[in-house]
Amino acid sequence: MSYKFGHKTSPDVLKPEGFKDYLTMGELLAIVKRDRRRITKLESEGKIPSPIRVRVGRLSVRLYSQEEAATIVRYFENAKPGRPVTTGTGLKRRRRKT
Repeated sequence: MSYKFGHKTSPDVLKPEGFKDYLTMGELLAIVKRDRRRITKLESEGKIPSPIRVRVGRLSVRLYSQEEAATIVRYFENAKPGRPVTTGTGLKRRRRKT
């Protein structure tokens, strides 16, 4: 896979030995084309898998395995656009007065 990043440093610099086949948050975002906040919210809700966190110097890097990344990609491929429909919200259709 080929990714385009807005920074000069390759994401591979942030991956420790043994984690070279994992994806960073930035690499995952480039694939799913979603905002970082959306990903973290879905993780906290338990709808997508959470990454492992690895220390690289002072940084804590979030790394996704290939299986986790594939699960997240499938989640967004199957997601319907727009807000979810909820029942029982108390909203009723208004009739037009003629």
